[in-house]
Amino acid sequence: MQTSKLILIASICCAFTGQASAIVRCELGGKSVNPNNGNETAGLTGMLRCKDEDSGKLQREQELRNGKNVGLERFFDRNGNIIKERTINERGNTQGLEKTFWPNGQVKSEETADNGQTQGAVRQFYETGKLRRLSFVQDRRELFEISFNTDGSYAELRCHASSVLAEDRKPCGFEGKTDTKILDQTGKLRTLQTWEQGKLLVSMGYRDNGELESDMRFEQGRRVHKKFHDTKNQLREERVFETSDHILRSSQGSPLTLKQWAASGQMVLHTRYADGKANLTERWYLNGALKEKVSVTGSSNTTRTLRENYADTGKIASRETLNADNQVVGLRQIYFSNGNIMREDAYSEPDGKGRTQLTRRREWDESGKLTADDEILEDGSRRR
Repeated sequence: MQTSKLILIASICCAFTGQASAIVRCELGGKSVNPNNGNETAGLTGMLRCKDEDSGKLQREQELRNGKNVGLERFFDRNGNIIKERTINERGNTQGLEKTFWPNGQVKSEETADNGQTQGAVRQFYETGKLRRLSFVQDRRELFEISFNTDGSYAELRCHASSVLAEDRKPCGFEGKTDTKILDQTGKLRTLQTWEQGKLLVSMGYRDNGELESDMRFEQGRRVHKKFHDTKNQLREERVFETSDHILRSSQGSPLTLKQWAASGQMVLHTRYADGKANLTERWYLNGALKEKVSVTGSSNTTRTLRENYADTGKIASRETLNADNQVVGLRQIYFSNGNIMREDAYSEPDGKGRTQLTRRREWDESGKLTADDEILEDGSRRR
């Protein structure tokens, strides 16, 4: 047997276990065999066992069938504790059950694969033996997931539209609508979820102090997403989406309205949508006075946006109309703080390149007296 090849075997084993290199010798049926030498393994059938030469601890077991590595395969740590077990096919891919183990011998994970591709239930365990995570995989997609804290309480839950395992029946609402609490490792409530037939209907998120952080739910078939300020469950934002097939937590789809509030409870933003595009947006000062109003009419190249800005006294400050290219069209007006007009600019309709041009400017003093009325020529000069 060639020592260099044996060292190579040891290196492979130790690369898997993360241990220092050691000389490993293999045997089958009491006979020394070099698994890297095809002449020595040709035609052999049985269990190849490889041990650390110094300690005598088992490091690897590999089933041979007519000289090929097919069947059961086990790996062990330096102390001889099993760390992985699986069956492999002629391609070297997992075929059937695969398990990993904690140093104390408890199963760490187990799953089933078809030619190396995971299919069906995947289970992960704590070192104590308690289930930590359970999922279900089909066609490389994870359809279901449930995670547990060390005390057995739910840490995470994601359901499929149909039941895939016995363990999803109750928490996913396949036995009737149910409320499921999601806790952290300290026992604090993180999310309260309502499920029915695999569909998440309500999801309420909580902060460390127990205050409500978010609220997502279906109302009349529409997704309603709410967020709250840090204290007193004060509403901060509300998004309402048009009816669609999107799941509750999705932020995709056509919006219907968006509202935002300050911590004081004063609404500061309200946007309404049509066909997924904003057609009216209003903003307010914290004193309740209207700050800005933007309304959109038309569609595509005919879009017109009327924007009005206001002082915190409620008096209008400016008004203008923009086209689809964000060019001012028609009149742009600016006002004094007393509400009287200060200046009025007139713009032409867009030319062939979509550009508009200032054609006239009028100005007033604060009392309302006209002080200038200028025609603006193409070169920018004025004619009064």
